[in-house]
Amino acid sequence: MEIITLHKILDRETEKHGIKYHRVRHRNLGNAYAIELHLLLPRRKHSSDRRTGRLTAIESEIEKSIQPRASVLTHLEAIEDHAEAHEHRPPH
Repeated sequence: MEIITLHKILDRETEKHGIKYHRVRHRNLGNAYAIELHLLLPRRKHSSDRRTGRLTAIESEIEKSIQPRASVLTHLEAIEDHAEAHEHRPPH
């Protein structure tokens, strides 16, 4: 799997569903790929049922497009809280 291929899939699918992504990580497990990413969603714009359907569609598209096999783990973030959630804070 090329990282370019993964990002092309993510760009296409997230644009189609009006979602943004970041923090993509992947690991070659030998006979499969483990892929982890964060998806940024508007908090109030859509119901949770619609969000779940869109996320499942994105995960499924990645899993069927990456060979030989892929397992996808997504983390959901509210786009409104994104900057604050990733703010760099000094250790205590």
